Amino acid sequence: SSSIDTDASSAAKASPILLAIGGQVYDIAKGSRKYAGSYEAFLGRDASRAFVTGDFKSDLTDEVSDFEDEELFKVQEWQAFYDSKYNYRGRLIGAFFDAQGKPTALRKRAVAVFERLKKSNGKEMEGGKGEQEADVRCSSRWQQGIGAEVSCDKGLFPRRLEYYEKLSAQERRIVASAVRQSEGSGSGVGGGGRGEGDGGDLSNGGRRKSFAPVLKTKCICVEKNTWREGLDAYPGCLRNETTCRITDA
Repeated sequence: SSSIDTDASSAAKASPILLAIGGQVYDIAKGSRKYAGSYEAFLGRDASRAFVTGDFKSDLTDEVSDFEDEELFKVQEWQAFYDSKYNYRGRLIGAFFDAQGKPTALRKRAVAVFERLKKSNGKEMEGGKGEQEADVRCSSRWQQGIGAEVSCDKGLFPRRLEYYEKLSAQERRIVASAVRQSEGSGSGVGGGGRGEGDGGDLSNGGRRKSFAPVLKTKCICVEKNTWREGLDAYPGCLRNETTCRITDA
């Protein structure tokens, strides 16, 4: 079973408070305030799938055998987080560990994927290709009557960065599913058109292998005269100011 011997309601009242991710059980009692509301659904079970999909109703399960490598990597990232923050309590019989507590094929694959992609990401950083991952993010806050502000530590300045990000494996599946449904209803979404940025065909029976990147924005902290494509000062904010009010949301 992928459920720990307790339910969400009793887990919220008891000590220890147990949660599993990737088949490993943790006592998260010291962080129990974080698990009020929707997060309570994670307690007393292994909901690895929901950690990645964000669906707290339908995906409260450890069934992730259909996950692509990128998604399995995220499951293991979450597990690494709990390893670093909370007390490990044991293994849960389910998708990741069998009745003898031995790793299943899925568990072995997840660990191998995590190690491989972690090394790959590290090499990209060393080679200068991981620029976005190395960015220093701005601090942000919102105050009544003032609105949103972003700020940086002394010596760094907030800049608005526009960048393209490839669709994640989960996003690709959502797009492909939407395309298949639209074709089935005859609405012809995509119309044989080509996706911006990579020339892919959106209406190829959901079999498209590449998808257009998505334009996103974020605030990063940089030195005063830093320049790179997509980087600019916030409107109404001087380039030497360390705090900027967001007026172009």
